[in-house]
Amino acid sequence: MGSRGDVLPFLALGHGLVARGHAVRIATSSNHAALVAAAGLPHIRMRPEPTRTARAETEAGRTPDIHRLMAEVIAPGIRDGHADLVEACGGGACDLLLGSVVPIAPMAAETLGIPWAPAVLQPIAFLSAHDPPVPPDMPWMSALNALGKLAGWPQRLVAHALLARSARPFAEARRALGLRPARDPLLNWAAPPPFGLALFSPELAAAQPDWLAGARPTGFCRWPDGTLPPEVEAFLAEGPPPLVVSLGSSMVRVGGLPQAIHAAALAVARRAGLRCLVLAGTAENLAALPAPLPPGCLGVLGAPHGAVFPRAALILHHGGAGTTGEAMRAGRPMLVVPFAGDQFDHAARMVRRGVAATCPARRLDEAALEAMLRRVMAPGFAARAAALGAALRAEDGVAGACAVIEGWLRRRRA
Repeated sequence: MGSRGDVLPFLALGHGLVARGHAVRIATSSNHAALVAAAGLPHIRMRPEPTRTARAETEAGRTPDIHRLMAEVIAPGIRDGHADLVEACGGGACDLLLGSVVPIAPMAAETLGIPWAPAVLQPIAFLSAHDPPVPPDMPWMSALNALGKLAGWPQRLVAHALLARSARPFAEARRALGLRPARDPLLNWAAPPPFGLALFSPELAAAQPDWLAGARPTGFCRWPDGTLPPEVEAFLAEGPPPLVVSLGSSMVRVGGLPQAIHAAALAVARRAGLRCLVLAGTAENLAALPAPLPPGCLGVLGAPHGAVFPRAALILHHGGAGTTGEAMRAGRPMLVVPFAGDQFDHAARMVRRGVAATCPARRLDEAALEAMLRRVMAPGFAARAAALGAALRAEDGVAGACAVIEGWLRRRRA
Protein backbone atom coordinates (compact mmCIF):
# COMPACT_ATOMS: atom_id res chain seq x y z
CA MET A 1 0.00 0.00 0.00
CA GLY A 2 1.25 3.50 -0.78
CA SER A 3 3.04 5.40 -3.49
CA ARG A 4 5.39 4.40 -6.29
CA GLY A 5 8.28 4.51 -3.83
CA ASP A 6 6.55 1.89 -1.68
CA VAL A 7 6.23 -0.47 -4.64
CA LEU A 8 9.65 -0.25 -6.30
CA PRO A 9 11.57 -2.05 -3.49
CA PHE A 10 9.23 -5.02 -3.78
CA LEU A 11 9.72 -5.12 -7.55
CA ALA A 12 13.47 -5.28 -6.95
CA LEU A 13 13.05 -7.98 -4.29
CA GLY A 14 10.67 -9.88 -6.57
CA HIS A 15 13.21 -9.91 -9.38
CA GLY A 16 15.88 -11.14 -6.98
CA LEU A 17 13.68 -14.02 -5.85
CA VAL A 18 12.67 -14.94 -9.41
CA ALA A 19 16.36 -15.06 -10.38
CA ARG A 20 16.81 -17.60 -7.57
CA GLY A 21 14.05 -19.82 -8.90
CA HIS A 22 11.07 -18.66 -6.86
CA ALA A 23 7.63 -17.68 -8.14
CA VAL A 24 6.59 -14.18 -7.11
CA ARG A 25 3.40 -12.18 -7.41
CA ILE A 26 2.89 -8.57 -6.36
CA ALA A 27 -0.39 -7.63 -4.66
CA THR A 28 -1.12 -3.91 -4.72
CA SER A 29 -3.83 -1.51 -5.81
CA SER A 30 -4.71 -1.31 -9.50
CA ASN A 31 -3.19 2.15 -9.92
CA HIS A 32 0.20 0.39 -9.72
CA ALA A 33 -0.74 -2.43 -12.13
CA ALA A 34 1.11 -0.89 -15.08
CA LEU A 35 4.24 -0.35 -12.96
CA VAL A 36 4.23 -4.00 -11.86
CA ALA A 37 3.54 -5.27 -15.39
CA ALA A 38 6.38 -3.15 -16.81
CA ALA A 39 8.69 -4.86 -14.31
CA GLY A 40 7.68 -8.23 -15.75
CA LEU A 41 5.98 -9.51 -12.60
CA PRO A 42 2.39 -10.75 -12.21
CA HIS A 43 0.05 -8.25 -10.57
CA ILE A 44 -2.76 -9.10 -8.16
CA ARG A 45 -5.31 -6.41 -7.49
CA MET A 46 -5.50 -5.71 -3.76
CA ARG A 47 -8.08 -3.29 -2.47
CA PRO A 48 -8.68 -0.71 -1.05
CA GLU A 49 -8.09 1.50 -4.04
CA PRO A 50 -7.06 5.15 -3.61
CA THR A 51 -10.36 7.01 -3.42
CA ARG A 52 -11.39 10.15 -5.18
CA THR A 53 -11.98 11.71 -1.75
CA ALA A 54 -8.40 11.03 -0.65
CA ARG A 55 -6.98 12.45 -3.88
CA ALA A 56 -9.16 15.53 -3.61
CA GLU A 57 -7.98 16.16 -0.05
CA THR A 58 -4.35 15.91 -1.13
CA GLU A 59 -4.90 18.25 -4.05
CA ALA A 60 -6.63 20.70 -1.69
CA GLY A 61 -3.39 20.98 0.25
CA ARG A 62 -3.99 18.63 3.19
CA THR A 63 -1.09 16.29 3.91
CA PRO A 64 -1.86 12.63 4.66
CA ASP A 65 -3.21 12.00 8.15
CA ILE A 66 -3.36 8.47 9.58
CA HIS A 67 -6.82 8.93 11.09
CA ARG A 68 -8.30 10.41 7.92
CA LEU A 69 -6.67 7.78 5.71
CA MET A 70 -8.00 5.04 7.95
CA ALA A 71 -11.53 6.41 8.00
CA GLU A 72 -11.85 7.38 4.34
CA VAL A 73 -9.56 5.04 2.41
CA ILE A 74 -8.53 1.95 4.33
CA ALA A 75 -11.41 1.07 6.64
CA PRO A 76 -14.08 0.81 3.91
CA GLY A 77 -11.92 -1.65 1.97
CA ILE A 78 -10.56 -3.95 4.70
CA ARG A 79 -12.91 -6.85 3.99
CA ASP A 80 -12.45 -6.43 0.22
CA GLY A 81 -8.67 -6.45 0.53
CA HIS A 82 -8.81 -9.48 2.80
CA ALA A 83 -10.95 -11.30 0.24
CA ASP A 84 -8.53 -10.36 -2.57
CA LEU A 85 -5.52 -11.80 -0.71
CA VAL A 86 -7.35 -14.92 0.47
CA GLU A 87 -8.39 -15.67 -3.11
CA ALA A 88 -4.89 -15.02 -4.47
CA CYS A 89 -3.02 -17.00 -1.79
CA GLY A 90 -5.43 -19.85 -1.05
CA GLY A 91 -5.50 -23.42 -2.29
CA GLY A 92 -1.79 -23.99 -1.85
CA ALA A 93 -0.90 -21.13 -4.18
CA CYS A 94 1.33 -19.40 -1.65
CA ASP A 95 4.12 -20.55 0.68
CA LEU A 96 4.77 -17.13 2.19
CA LEU A 97 3.00 -13.78 2.32
CA LEU A 98 5.36 -10.82 2.69
CA GLY A 99 3.73 -7.56 3.66
CA SER A 100 4.96 -4.03 4.19
CA VAL A 101 2.86 -1.86 6.49
CA VAL A 102 -0.24 -3.59 5.09
CA PRO A 103 -2.42 -4.65 8.05
CA ILE A 104 -4.62 -6.76 5.75
CA ALA A 105 -1.75 -9.16 4.97
CA PRO A 106 -1.46 -10.88 8.38
CA MET A 107 -5.25 -11.22 8.52
CA ALA A 108 -5.29 -13.09 5.21
CA ALA A 109 -2.37 -15.27 6.31
CA GLU A 110 -4.11 -16.15 9.57
CA THR A 111 -7.32 -17.01 7.70
CA LEU A 112 -5.42 -19.36 5.37
CA GLY A 113 -3.01 -20.73 7.96
CA ILE A 114 0.06 -19.76 5.92
CA PRO A 115 3.16 -17.89 7.13
CA TRP A 116 3.29 -14.10 7.04
CA ALA A 117 6.37 -11.98 7.57
CA PRO A 118 6.75 -8.18 7.71
CA ALA A 119 9.01 -6.53 5.16
CA VAL A 120 9.14 -2.88 6.23
CA LEU A 121 10.75 0.03 4.44
CA GLN A 122 11.12 2.42 7.37
CA PRO A 123 12.56 2.10 10.92
CA ILE A 124 9.56 3.84 12.47
CA ALA A 125 7.40 0.78 11.69
CA PHE A 126 9.14 -1.15 14.48
CA LEU A 127 8.28 1.51 17.12
CA SER A 128 11.49 0.69 18.96
CA ALA A 129 11.89 1.81 22.55
CA HIS A 130 15.66 1.46 22.23
CA ASP A 131 15.86 3.77 19.20
CA PRO A 132 12.83 6.05 19.58
CA PRO A 133 11.48 7.27 16.24
CA VAL A 134 10.36 10.83 15.61
CA PRO A 135 6.56 10.86 15.20
CA PRO A 136 4.86 12.71 12.34
CA ASP A 137 4.67 16.49 12.82
CA MET A 138 6.75 16.32 16.02
CA PRO A 139 10.32 17.12 14.91
CA TRP A 140 11.11 18.52 18.36
CA MET A 141 11.00 14.96 19.74
CA SER A 142 14.28 14.19 17.98
CA ALA A 143 15.98 15.88 20.95
CA LEU A 144 14.73 13.02 23.17
CA ASN A 145 16.60 10.41 21.16
CA ALA A 146 19.71 10.88 23.29
CA LEU A 147 17.74 9.62 26.31
CA GLY A 148 17.27 6.22 24.67
CA LYS A 149 14.96 3.90 26.59
CA LEU A 150 14.17 6.53 29.22
CA ALA A 151 12.17 8.34 26.55
CA GLY A 152 11.57 5.37 24.28
CA TRP A 153 9.36 3.25 26.50
CA PRO A 154 6.86 6.06 27.28
CA GLN A 155 6.87 7.06 23.61
CA ARG A 156 6.13 3.50 22.58
CA LEU A 157 3.23 3.19 25.00
CA VAL A 158 1.72 6.46 23.78
CA ALA A 159 2.21 5.47 20.13
CA HIS A 160 0.50 2.12 20.68
CA ALA A 161 -2.42 3.83 22.41
CA LEU A 162 -2.87 6.35 19.59
CA LEU A 163 -2.51 3.72 16.88
CA ALA A 164 -5.00 1.45 18.65
CA ARG A 165 -7.62 4.16 18.16
CA SER A 166 -6.90 4.32 14.43
CA ALA A 167 -6.85 0.53 14.17
CA ARG A 168 -10.39 0.01 15.47
CA PRO A 169 -11.73 -0.86 12.00
CA PHE A 170 -9.18 -3.68 11.82
CA ALA A 171 -10.16 -4.91 15.27
CA GLU A 172 -13.80 -4.97 14.16
CA ALA A 173 -12.92 -6.79 10.93
CA ARG A 174 -10.91 -9.36 12.90
CA ARG A 175 -13.89 -10.08 15.14
CA ALA A 176 -16.20 -10.41 12.14
CA LEU A 177 -13.77 -12.83 10.46
CA GLY A 178 -13.32 -14.91 13.62
CA LEU A 179 -9.64 -13.98 14.01
CA ARG A 180 -7.82 -13.44 17.28
CA PRO A 181 -7.24 -9.84 18.45
CA ALA A 182 -4.07 -8.21 17.15
CA ARG A 183 -1.14 -7.65 19.47
CA ASP A 184 0.36 -4.87 17.35
CA PRO A 185 -1.82 -1.92 16.27
CA LEU A 186 0.39 -0.96 13.32
CA LEU A 187 1.39 -4.24 11.68
CA ASN A 188 -1.78 -5.97 12.97
CA TRP A 189 -0.37 -9.40 13.88
CA ALA A 190 -1.93 -11.80 16.38
CA ALA A 191 1.03 -14.19 16.58
CA PRO A 192 4.71 -13.30 16.08
CA PRO A 193 5.91 -14.01 12.53
CA PRO A 194 8.77 -16.47 11.89
CA PHE A 195 11.10 -13.70 10.73
CA GLY A 196 11.10 -10.05 9.71
CA LEU A 197 12.77 -7.99 7.03
CA ALA A 198 14.03 -4.45 7.46
CA LEU A 199 14.47 -3.38 3.84
CA PHE A 200 16.73 -0.42 4.53
CA SER A 201 20.39 0.22 5.25
CA PRO A 202 21.93 -0.29 8.70
CA GLU A 203 23.36 3.19 8.06
CA LEU A 204 19.80 4.51 8.39
CA ALA A 205 19.00 2.55 11.54
CA ALA A 206 20.89 -0.16 13.39
CA ALA A 207 19.06 -3.32 14.47
CA GLN A 208 17.43 -3.08 17.90
CA PRO A 209 16.63 -5.85 20.41
CA ASP A 210 12.90 -5.05 20.32
CA TRP A 211 12.47 -5.16 16.54
CA LEU A 212 9.80 -7.67 15.53
CA ALA A 213 10.93 -11.25 14.85
CA GLY A 214 14.62 -10.49 15.09
CA ALA A 215 14.62 -8.33 11.96
CA ARG A 216 17.94 -6.95 10.78
CA PRO A 217 18.60 -4.29 8.12
CA THR A 218 19.34 -5.92 4.78
CA GLY A 219 20.11 -2.75 2.82
CA PHE A 220 17.75 -0.89 0.50
CA CYS A 221 16.20 -2.97 -2.28
CA ARG A 222 16.90 -0.75 -5.26
CA TRP A 223 15.13 -0.79 -8.58
CA PRO A 224 17.74 -0.37 -11.35
CA ASP A 225 18.64 3.17 -12.37
CA GLY A 226 16.79 4.45 -15.40
CA THR A 227 18.07 6.58 -18.28
CA LEU A 228 18.18 10.34 -17.90
CA PRO A 229 16.00 12.35 -20.29
CA PRO A 230 18.21 14.01 -22.93
CA GLU A 231 17.49 17.53 -21.68
CA VAL A 232 18.50 16.55 -18.13
CA GLU A 233 21.68 14.87 -19.35
CA ALA A 234 22.56 17.97 -21.38
CA PHE A 235 21.85 20.29 -18.45
CA LEU A 236 24.01 18.28 -16.04
CA ALA A 237 26.85 18.09 -18.56
CA GLU A 238 26.98 21.80 -19.32
CA GLY A 239 27.86 23.16 -15.89
CA PRO A 240 28.73 22.49 -12.25
CA PRO A 241 26.61 20.12 -10.14
CA PRO A 242 23.27 21.73 -9.24
CA LEU A 243 20.89 21.73 -6.34
CA VAL A 244 18.43 18.94 -7.24
CA VAL A 245 14.88 19.25 -5.91
CA SER A 246 12.58 16.21 -5.73
CA LEU A 247 9.52 15.76 -3.53
CA GLY A 248 8.76 12.18 -4.58
CA SER A 249 5.66 10.90 -6.31
CA SER A 250 2.98 11.60 -3.70
CA MET A 251 3.93 14.77 -1.80
CA VAL A 252 4.14 16.67 -5.10
CA ARG A 253 0.33 16.54 -5.13
CA VAL A 254 -0.24 18.29 -1.81
CA GLY A 255 -1.99 21.40 -3.07
CA GLY A 256 0.24 24.40 -3.76
CA LEU A 257 2.85 23.56 -1.14
CA PRO A 258 5.29 21.83 -3.54
CA GLN A 259 5.00 24.80 -5.88
CA ALA A 260 5.98 27.16 -3.06
CA ILE A 261 8.96 24.93 -2.18
CA HIS A 262 10.07 24.81 -5.83
CA ALA A 263 9.89 28.62 -6.08
CA ALA A 264 11.85 29.06 -2.84
CA ALA A 265 14.52 26.61 -4.01
CA LEU A 266 14.98 28.43 -7.32
CA ALA A 267 15.28 31.81 -5.59
CA VAL A 268 17.69 30.61 -2.91
CA ALA A 269 19.84 28.71 -5.41
CA ARG A 270 20.13 31.80 -7.60
CA ARG A 271 21.28 33.96 -4.66
CA ALA A 272 23.76 31.26 -3.60
CA GLY A 273 25.23 30.99 -7.09
CA LEU A 274 23.99 27.41 -7.53
CA ARG A 275 22.41 25.92 -10.60
CA CYS A 276 19.09 24.21 -9.86
CA LEU A 277 17.25 21.21 -11.31
CA VAL A 278 13.60 20.83 -10.24
CA LEU A 279 11.92 17.44 -10.70
CA ALA A 280 8.40 18.87 -10.57
CA GLY A 281 6.47 15.60 -10.37
CA THR A 282 3.22 16.83 -11.94
CA ALA A 283 2.28 18.87 -14.99
CA GLU A 284 0.64 21.44 -12.70
CA ASN A 285 3.83 21.91 -10.69
CA LEU A 286 5.90 22.16 -13.86
CA ALA A 287 3.57 24.81 -15.31
CA ALA A 288 3.75 26.79 -12.05
CA LEU A 289 7.53 27.25 -12.22
CA PRO A 290 8.60 30.84 -12.98
CA ALA A 291 8.75 31.66 -16.67
CA PRO A 292 11.35 32.15 -17.83
CA LEU A 293 13.44 30.20 -15.34
CA PRO A 294 16.56 31.92 -14.00
CA PRO A 295 19.78 31.17 -15.90
CA GLY A 296 21.34 27.87 -14.88
CA CYS A 297 17.99 26.35 -13.87
CA LEU A 298 15.87 23.61 -15.41
CA GLY A 299 12.47 22.20 -14.55
CA VAL A 300 11.32 18.77 -15.79
CA LEU A 301 8.53 16.40 -14.91
CA GLY A 302 10.91 13.78 -13.46
CA ALA A 303 14.13 11.80 -13.76
CA PRO A 304 15.43 8.59 -12.15
CA HIS A 305 16.82 9.44 -8.73
CA GLY A 306 19.57 6.86 -8.95
CA ALA A 307 20.90 8.49 -12.12
CA VAL A 308 20.49 12.16 -11.22
CA PHE A 309 21.26 12.37 -7.46
CA PRO A 310 24.96 11.39 -7.72
CA ARG A 311 25.47 14.34 -10.08
CA ALA A 312 23.99 16.87 -7.65
CA ALA A 313 25.82 19.28 -5.37
CA LEU A 314 22.97 19.14 -2.85
CA ILE A 315 19.65 17.29 -2.74
CA LEU A 316 16.42 18.83 -1.46
CA HIS A 317 13.83 16.12 -0.80
CA HIS A 318 10.84 15.24 1.35
CA GLY A 319 12.31 12.35 3.35
CA GLY A 320 10.34 9.47 1.85
CA ALA A 321 11.90 6.05 2.37
CA GLY A 322 12.95 5.44 -1.23
CA THR A 323 14.12 8.99 -1.90
CA THR A 324 16.11 9.06 1.35
CA GLY A 325 17.83 5.83 0.39
CA GLU A 326 18.83 7.16 -3.02
CA ALA A 327 20.04 10.45 -1.50
CA MET A 328 22.15 8.54 1.04
CA ARG A 329 23.62 6.37 -1.70
CA ALA A 330 24.44 9.42 -3.84
CA GLY A 331 26.71 10.73 -1.09
CA ARG A 332 25.54 14.34 -1.26
CA PRO A 333 24.43 16.68 1.58
CA MET A 334 20.66 16.94 1.96
CA LEU A 335 17.99 19.53 2.68
CA VAL A 336 15.04 17.50 4.01
CA VAL A 337 11.56 19.06 4.14
CA PRO A 338 9.20 16.42 5.59
CA PHE A 339 5.47 16.60 4.94
CA ALA A 340 4.02 13.64 6.86
CA GLY A 341 4.45 10.14 8.26
CA ASP A 342 7.87 8.49 8.39
CA GLN A 343 9.50 11.47 6.65
CA PHE A 344 10.08 13.30 9.95
CA ASP A 345 11.93 10.30 11.38
CA HIS A 346 14.10 9.92 8.28
CA ALA A 347 14.92 13.65 8.39
CA ALA A 348 15.97 13.42 12.04
CA ARG A 349 18.19 10.41 11.32
CA MET A 350 19.96 12.24 8.50
CA VAL A 351 20.52 15.26 10.75
CA ARG A 352 22.02 12.99 13.43
CA ARG A 353 24.35 11.56 10.81
CA GLY A 354 25.60 15.06 10.11
CA VAL A 355 24.65 14.96 6.42
CA ALA A 356 21.45 17.05 6.39
CA ALA A 357 19.54 20.03 7.64
CA THR A 358 15.77 19.91 7.99
CA CYS A 359 12.66 22.06 8.26
CA PRO A 360 9.02 20.89 8.08
CA ALA A 361 7.57 21.54 4.65
CA ARG A 362 4.76 23.71 5.98
CA ARG A 363 7.22 26.02 7.76
CA LEU A 364 9.65 26.33 4.88
CA ASP A 365 10.24 29.73 3.33
CA GLU A 366 13.21 31.32 1.63
CA ALA A 367 14.80 32.44 4.93
CA ALA A 368 14.52 28.95 6.42
CA LEU A 369 15.89 27.37 3.27
CA GLU A 370 18.83 29.80 3.19
CA ALA A 371 19.64 28.89 6.79
CA MET A 372 19.52 25.18 5.91
CA LEU A 373 21.76 25.77 2.91
CA ARG A 374 24.36 27.61 5.01
CA ARG A 375 24.36 24.76 7.50
CA VAL A 376 25.02 21.98 4.99
CA MET A 377 27.71 24.04 3.23
CA ALA A 378 29.71 24.04 6.49
CA PRO A 379 32.93 22.00 6.65
CA GLY A 380 32.43 18.30 7.21
CA PHE A 381 29.01 17.84 5.64
CA ALA A 382 30.28 16.90 2.20
CA ALA A 383 32.90 14.49 3.57
CA ARG A 384 30.40 12.76 5.86
CA ALA A 385 27.86 12.48 3.04
CA ALA A 386 30.49 11.03 0.70
CA ALA A 387 31.50 8.42 3.29
CA LEU A 388 27.86 7.50 3.83
CA GLY A 389 27.35 7.12 0.09
CA ALA A 390 30.36 4.81 -0.22
CA ALA A 391 28.99 2.60 2.57
CA LEU A 392 25.60 2.29 0.87
CA ARG A 393 27.07 1.56 -2.54
CA ALA A 394 28.83 -1.43 -0.99
CA GLU A 395 25.50 -2.94 0.14
CA ASP A 396 23.27 -5.34 -1.78
CA GLY A 397 19.86 -5.13 -0.18
CA VAL A 398 18.17 -7.55 -2.56
CA ALA A 399 20.77 -10.25 -1.92
CA GLY A 400 20.53 -9.66 1.83
CA ALA A 401 16.74 -9.92 1.85
CA CYS A 402 16.74 -13.01 -0.37
CA ALA A 403 19.27 -14.69 1.96
CA VAL A 404 16.96 -14.16 4.95
CA ILE A 405 13.92 -15.54 3.08
CA GLU A 406 15.79 -18.56 1.73
CA GLY A 407 17.33 -19.26 5.13
CA TRP A 408 13.83 -19.45 6.59
CA LEU A 409 12.67 -21.69 3.72
CA ARG A 410 15.56 -24.11 4.34
CA ARG A 411 14.80 -24.29 8.06
CA ARG A 412 11.11 -24.83 7.36
CA ARG A 413 11.76 -27.67 4.94
CA ALA A 414 14.41 -29.36 7.10
